[in-house]
Amino acid sequence: MIIKSILTCFELVQGLRVNFHKNKIGGIGLVQNVLENYVTTLNCNHKTCPFKYLRMLIGGNPRKIVLGGSIGKN
Repeated sequence: MIIKSILTCFELVQGLRVNFHKNKIGGIGLVQNVLENYVTTLNCNHKTCPFKYLRMLIGGNPRKIVLGGSIGKN
C-alpha cells in the first residue's frame, strides 16, 4: 500500500497518471503468493522470469549464453 500511496502522490504532484494496467511487477526469489498480493494491490500485471530489463536478462541462468540460436556453456 505504501508503494501505491507514493505513486498516487506522484500523480497529484506531477499532474500525470500512472497506468497500472500497462505496468508489470516481477520478483526474483520472491514467494509466489507475495507477488500475487503485490499484483492485486497495485492492480497491475506480473512478469515471469526470465525477463529483459534495459536489455539485460533478469532471472536467467548466467552460465547459459545464446549465440546465433545455439546454447553454449561457459
